[in-house]
Amino acid sequence: MSLAAGTRLGPYEVLGLIGAGGMGEVYTARDTRLDRTVAIRGGSRTALAITQDGKRLVFAGRTGDVSRLYVRALDNTTASELTGTEGAESPVFSPDGPWIAFWAGGGLKKVPAGGGPVTVVCQTLPYPPFGLSWGDDGRIVFGLLPGGSMLHLAGGGCLPHPIGQSVGLKVEGGRLRFWVKLD
Repeated sequence: MSLAAGTRLGPYEVLGLIGAGGMGEVYTARDTRLDRTVAIRGGSRTALAITQDGKRLVFAGRTGDVSRLYVRALDNTTASELTGTEGAESPVFSPDGPWIAFWAGGGLKKVPAGGGPVTVVCQTLPYPPFGLSWGDDGRIVFGLLPGGSMLHLAGGGCLPHPIGQSVGLKVEGGRLRFWVKLD
C-alpha cells in the first residue's frame, strides 16, 4: 500500500516516500502535534497468524509489488495462495479456524481459510489496523494508530465502536507488552 502525499494518519501528514523494502514503506511526514518532520513506517503491521489449534498458518507474502495471503499447514512446507487477497495485511484466523479476516484496499475483509470468494466486512477503514484480533464472541478488535483508540466491530456491523485507549508499549523480558485502558 503506497500512501500519497497529503494523506493523514492521525497526527501525521505524509510528505513523501523515502524508500520501500520487504518490511514495508518508510515515509517522511509532518507531526502536527509537535510541528516537526519525522519518519513513519507504512506497510504491514502484522505479517502472520496461527490457528488456535496450532495446525495452520496464514501469512502476507509479496510477489513483486503485490502482497497477498498464503496459507499452509504447519506440518507441510507448501503454502497455497488465497486468490482475491491482493494488498492484504494484518491477517487473523476466526476462533474456530475456517475464516481469515484481513485488511486490504481501505477495508476489513474475510476469506475462507481453504480458499474461496472474499467478503467485505467493513469498507470504512482508511489504513491498516495496528493489531487485529477475532474474539470467541465474534467481535473483531483493532487499533488504528499507536496510542489511539481501540475499536471493535460486532455482530457483522460496519460501525467501529471504541472500547478503550491504548496507554503503553514496552519491551519486557524480550517481549513487547501492550496495554489498554478500557472505557
